[in-house]
Amino acid sequence: MRRRLLLAVLLPAALLLGTPELLGRWLAAHAAAALAASGIVTERYERGWLSSRARLRLSVRDEHLARLAGWLGTGAVRTRPVVMIVEMRVDHGILPLGALFHDDGSLQPGLANGVATLRLQTVDGTRQLLPGRLRLHIGLRGAMRVQHALPADRRHVRGGRLSWRRAALDYRTSADGRRQGFGLTLDHASFADGRRRIAAERLRVTIEGTAAGAGDFDIALDGLSSAAHGAVLRDAAGARLAGHTALQRGRLEVRATLALHGLLAASTDSRVRLTLGGLDAVRLAAIRRGIGERLLGERPPGAAPAEIYRGFFGDLRALIGSGASLSRGTLEIRDPAGVTRGTLDAELPGGAPGRGWGPLLHALGCRATLQLPLAVVAARPQLRQDLQPAIAGGVLRADGDAYRMRASCGDGVLTINGAPLPLPAAP
Repeated sequence: MRRRLLLAVLLPAALLLGTPELLGRWLAAHAAAALAASGIVTERYERGWLSSRARLRLSVRDEHLARLAGWLGTGAVRTRPVVMIVEMRVDHGILPLGALFHDDGSLQPGLANGVATLRLQTVDGTRQLLPGRLRLHIGLRGAMRVQHALPADRRHVRGGRLSWRRAALDYRTSADGRRQGFGLTLDHASFADGRRRIAAERLRVTIEGTAAGAGDFDIALDGLSSAAHGAVLRDAAGARLAGHTALQRGRLEVRATLALHGLLAASTDSRVRLTLGGLDAVRLAAIRRGIGERLLGERPPGAAPAEIYRGFFGDLRALIGSGASLSRGTLEIRDPAGVTRGTLDAELPGGAPGRGWGPLLHALGCRATLQLPLAVVAARPQLRQDLQPAIAGGVLRADGDAYRMRASCGDGVLTINGAPLPLPAAP
């Protein structure tokens, strides 16, 4: 009886006290190879019984990522290349007892828990400490999660000031590395440039996906308010964009839903659903890359004022011209005076000749409907004034209790409510 009682006490104690050392050895053996494969150099690694310490060096070769990292730091990074130094402490063990000896430790069960500080360093010796601390957790099955919280701060950006009360970044990966996730939360953020002010109680971005291109996305903006020259334009508005993506044979399909509250008008809820298919993934990636460079950098030389970046319209035309479809597109706007509804289906086969937009218009096939209640138009004098040309031209026809429109296009002809309208000739 005493032997069993002794075993019942000693065995858990041995596991509790012995696993940190074993996991420390495992992490030292496996982490170095994984970090080296990712281009991360381990400058120093001190393995302990309950905790280990490491110093990692990562070359930030992407210019825009370096600029973003410097912007989050204490100032602009003007010298290349940029190196990120990570000072990390790792508490290992199924129950990480090393966390008991540190104020910032975590007792969350797993293979390892880590806390790190980030610092930028340039070739001229400039050093910048990035705010906040990075936290790492490796679960019992090998799944990893990295979190980085930024304290309240303000930054000058594009002629204005961006401020936030709290910001949090979240990165997750499965044990096999096939599925990854990214999250961003920004609380009580605002941007002001002296003429206008835009504020939001919370911005939340969640992206989950696989390397094969399949995944889910959810972007929500709550408590949105805006003002210009002292006048309030919107208050307590919100928006949410959510959907799913899939990639097959180099073609991307996107199913998305956009919901708006109070953005178009006060007390008005809007919802748009659509499915985009057949998008060339390579051409779309080029556009995304150009937009990303535009957001993180300055306007490239040679770009027209209306272009996001130089060559944007050419890339967009090439993307659409390679083939695309929009199916099951629906619009619903709920207003106290009535509900506006619309539908849209369109298809554009790839291989349209020519370089302009004319060939694309002639190759386009589409069907659309719109139902706009008369009561909605009567309740909004400005809307009625804006729609007067469409009503006078027969684009919108009064039918019962609503204005209605039916349209279709094909073979270079746009038909609206039975009236054909030839599209511009293709060059």
